[in-house]
Amino acid sequence: MTLRIDIGGLPSERVRFVASPLAELTAMLHVLAEPGHHPQLAGWAGEVWAGLPPELAEPEPSEPVPLETVTRRLEALSHPVRLRLLRTLARGPHTTGELAHAWELSPPEVSRHLAVLRRAGLLTGRRDGRYVRYRLNPTELAALGTDLLAAVLR
Repeated sequence: MTLRIDIGGLPSERVRFVASPLAELTAMLHVLAEPGHHPQLAGWAGEVWAGLPPELAEPEPSEPVPLETVTRRLEALSHPVRLRLLRTLARGPHTTGELAHAWELSPPEVSRHLAVLRRAGLLTGRRDGRYVRYRLNPTELAALGTDLLAAVLR
């Protein structure tokens, strides 16, 4: 099976390439090509995976993330307050007090939500004097889609 996309007639300002879907595709192909994961598609996925140019193929992924970890991360993202906190932290590091003030919440409430996000691996914290500055963990957040796909197709 060959997939060809002809973009020759398009003006260059209308053509955009985004790395994320390609990373998702290669991760999906890798999971599908694993023996026993999805028998009906394993042969096709293996052929597509083998046919990728070396610059597009990713190295062998590390140990798959357990389903429990993926579940914990999705549960952490399921609360609207935690999503608002993550949006704020995506703009830069903040303390519990700063987040509480920005969202008109009590510091203990913010602290509880930050603890859930931190246990899920979506945040990191660094002590700055007597305060802890929390920041988004973009690597774990970006890998969530790939990890979810790998966990479901396993």
